[in-house]
Amino acid sequence: MKKITSFISLFLVCLFYINANASGGDILYTKPVKSVLFSHQTHSKISCDKCHSGLFEMKALSAQNNPDFNMDALYKGKYCGACHNGKVAFASNTQCARCHGGVKEYTAMKSRPQKVSTAKGPSEAIMIGRGNTEVAFNHSTHSLMVCGDCHTKLFLMKKGSTKISLADHSSDKACYACHNGKKAFSSQDCNKCHSKLTIPTQVVMGKGDSSVKFNHEGHSKKASCGECHDKLFLAKKGANKITFSDHHTNKACYSCHNGKKSFAVENCTACHIKVIAPRGDLQYKVKGLPNAHFSHGFHSKIFACKDCHDKHFVMKKDGSKMNMKAMYEGKYCGSCHNGNLGFSVNECAKCHYDKK
Repeated sequence: MKKITSFISLFLVCLFYINANASGGDILYTKPVKSVLFSHQTHSKISCDKCHSGLFEMKALSAQNNPDFNMDALYKGKYCGACHNGKVAFASNTQCARCHGGVKEYTAMKSRPQKVSTAKGPSEAIMIGRGNTEVAFNHSTHSLMVCGDCHTKLFLMKKGSTKISLADHSSDKACYACHNGKKAFSSQDCNKCHSKLTIPTQVVMGKGDSSVKFNHEGHSKKASCGECHDKLFLAKKGANKITFSDHHTNKACYSCHNGKKSFAVENCTACHIKVIAPRGDLQYKVKGLPNAHFSHGFHSKIFACKDCHDKHFVMKKDGSKMNMKAMYEGKYCGSCHNGNLGFSVNECAKCHYDKK
């Protein structure tokens, strides 16, 4: 009879040990009082984020290193005391023996063979994001890692609590601590994760004659997504406003289109296929004098667009309010027509004449 009883006792101990390890294992705390055996199995009905979102680090026993890990802290609602407050579960200042097994428990646990916990994340895929940027994250694919590699250092345990932006793709945050092309495939390989993502072949920027047809396909052969987004362009249609004065900075397209990495912005019609500098003369009406004539065709053989726009003239018809006084002071046409670079503005008949 004693043999049968001993066998049953041994069987129950083994069964308890197997079940406990199947859901995170047992953790033996020796502080603040020796000893407390925490069972993940007993707490398996509680979601992981209830504890691992500020109460306890993912690494076992790391709480014991905290100076406030004591019974007084539990009484104030920290650590185990967040639930063991007499409302959610029995209070931490009552029924001490339900947690504290003492030296005997400590000795018994120490004699057991140590096994690695087999805790796993959700079996179903976790959907991150919405629409065509949605990502299906699968815990089983990342099974070579331990929970603490990601939680809570990179991701909070609570579903939906970690927000990821396109700008994060080029950082060491979230997924990109590993997906950097060294530890795992690069985040620039968009369709590896974003299976629904379709990169537009052509994006039209601007309106009317100044519109530009941007081709993703052609540029993706020379640059990765991260080289433009979000550093130069926000990845949202219509979110980027480009002005004419930007053409001579290192913003937007012009960080590459500077005549070194790629063709210069002065080659206007390479992008603005509808924009053609006026072939005929621009005529300016002047009270008391014949119209003033300006020829783009002649001046474009000598100067680049940037030499005049927007430095001396606004890139808009009738946008520059010129007058002769300002020209005498070296402004507008007078910046060149000063008798040195070009004939002087005092030679009126060279610009003001009636065209036959």
